[in-house]
Amino acid sequence: MTDSGALMYNPFTVPDRGGLDTRPLCPWETSEHENFYAPVDHTEQAFLEFLSHLQNQNNLISTGKVVLITGPGGSGKTSLTHRCAWAARRAYSDAGSPQIVEIFNLTGEGDAGLDSVARARHVCSRLSDELRFRHIFSDLTVDELERRADDPSKFYPYLSRLLKDKEAVSLILLPPSEVAEEVQSYNSYAQGMILFFCESSYTSVSEMDLKPGVKPIFHLKLGELDETDGWTFVQHRIARASHAGVVYPDISEDVILEFMKARIRGRGNTTIRELQMTCENVFEVVLRSSAECVTYADFTQYYTEKALLS
Repeated sequence: MTDSGALMYNPFTVPDRGGLDTRPLCPWETSEHENFYAPVDHTEQAFLEFLSHLQNQNNLISTGKVVLITGPGGSGKTSLTHRCAWAARRAYSDAGSPQIVEIFNLTGEGDAGLDSVARARHVCSRLSDELRFRHIFSDLTVDELERRADDPSKFYPYLSRLLKDKEAVSLILLPPSEVAEEVQSYNSYAQGMILFFCESSYTSVSEMDLKPGVKPIFHLKLGELDETDGWTFVQHRIARASHAGVVYPDISEDVILEFMKARIRGRGNTTIRELQMTCENVFEVVLRSSAECVTYADFTQYYTEKALLS
């Protein structure tokens, strides 16, 4: 949507992101990100399912819970995890009790060189560090907790009791899981006042069966983009920019549809992460050239140059 003489901006630039910073959306760190979630890739449906579950499950605080988010790489799992954690923190805070709701982001703590047991111990150790840094408990109390870090089956019941006494809830964003047994172990660690969020791209995790009698894991599944998702995403970004008074180069539905067909035909799929990065970079090039519209040739030129630089 051009306006002669007006300075144009990139509608795909995300606050606190851009350029080489491809970190996922995180509304509990940057509030503006709340408005950047596009209803594609099944993410909106999954988020609404989580909100409904959050409202209907009053025992989440009393018994603990694991929320599992699965889908292909780049499908927005971590962004959805952040959005769900943000919504849970707001819901619990608005309820007035508990008094403290803390998010612990350990999604980047995974180490492929460690087995599941070592990874679980590492998470316990990092949680102890974060609790100490945030002064939620006294140093002596954290010392007692740290002594149990080598045994998660003792660590989490002790943490749960501490949280109940403090009227606090911990929303723990776990590193991505590779095996179903790891997710199931966290389901056994889940205690009152503790809500685990776990994500995985592995089929074995997505299709795992729980043992009889085990409390259910709340499972959200994301998928791949289809050809029409591209224009839905672009419209969402453009509508947000228009509402904010941003002037930007024109782009048509046909251009995006042609791009989506080519990417899916050539690679077999594309993702929300790739779509965001591509549109942001293509629009940046067009803005520098002072062109008033984005064409399919701009997309092909971007991938040609990217291939040459690889």
